[in-house]
Amino acid sequence: MRFILFTFFIVLLWNSDAVSQSLKTESDSFHLTGILKGRDTGTMVLWYPQFGQFIRDTCVLKKGRFLFSGLITEPAFSWLKGSAADGNSTNIFIEKGKQHIILEENSFDEFHMSGSYTQRQDDTLRRVKKQIDLKYKKWRGEYAGLVDTLPKISDSIYKVAVMNRITHIADTLDKEYRHKALAFVKKRPQSYTSPTYLYGFLVNRKIDTEGAELLYQSFSPKIKTSYAGKLVRQELDKRRININAPEFTATDLSNSAVSLRGFKGKFVLLNFWASWCLPCIDKIPELKRLLDSCQSRGFEIINISIDTKKENWKAAVQKHTLGKFHNVLVNKELEDRYPNIKMPIPSEILINREGVIIWNSLNESARPLGEILMKQIGN
Repeated sequence: MRFILFTFFIVLLWNSDAVSQSLKTESDSFHLTGILKGRDTGTMVLWYPQFGQFIRDTCVLKKGRFLFSGLITEPAFSWLKGSAADGNSTNIFIEKGKQHIILEENSFDEFHMSGSYTQRQDDTLRRVKKQIDLKYKKWRGEYAGLVDTLPKISDSIYKVAVMNRITHIADTLDKEYRHKALAFVKKRPQSYTSPTYLYGFLVNRKIDTEGAELLYQSFSPKIKTSYAGKLVRQELDKRRININAPEFTATDLSNSAVSLRGFKGKFVLLNFWASWCLPCIDKIPELKRLLDSCQSRGFEIINISIDTKKENWKAAVQKHTLGKFHNVLVNKELEDRYPNIKMPIPSEILINREGVIIWNSLNESARPLGEILMKQIGN
């Protein structure tokens, strides 16, 4: 379920461009010993951050025992994985020094770990999650049954009803867990767990930018400058509004230059998309309607494609009749100045007549684009 899975995005999205730090002394090392009950042989895998990237370390089990050693600068969110079967992976926080973990095959989330103060803090939130799971035990069973049944339903009306019930259960559990987790973060401004969870909520759009900014500002200096703290800061900066939109020049279909400065005095939507992105294609009719209703009042759309093959971009523009948009292909200048290029698409930024960003689709609480534009464009 979604509220359980969000932390895995941290592993997938961890920024590999962070500044490297020199680690050479024994004081920077960690040692994680472990016992796996229920399996004596095979391998274990540990992913952990080092020198600005994730290290994948593999260890061979010997009578169910294993050992990982490495170098880290600070307590770190890590991922421990065993066999491919369900239940054989879990998230942990490792730190400098010696730690020990006891795991049960097929039930890694029930681990017991000692030696990591940061993990002990995280255990508090894990216990809260278990309480929520127990509270909604019947609902979780219903959820699993409905998910299994859904592909077998042929009646369209009944299928919609089942899908709505699945969504309601997931959203209810997600909302309660999110509330507890954010309260946990708020109470622990000096814990390395806090920016890790806040980052997970941000990248999954589970918290509004203003609320995330307030939590980030409450963190102690060492947490703000931690690896996860820097990631939070980067994510918040991507969502900023009321700042001048960075200038750029790109090339359109006819090899003519399109510059943002050429649209001064108009409202401009920067729409980041690609020919292979189905959600982007699904959004096109809405953008066309918006342009048809507002273009005469000074509204334009610059369609910025992140396609790597120019022929695919050109074919998509023609196929979806995007002639009224200003279609340009991404370049180095855009990559350097707009983080949207390296983020999930579609994403949009609305710029006012003065060249100021007034709306950003990355903000979880952002009002609908049409509503914002209609309110502003008459002013």
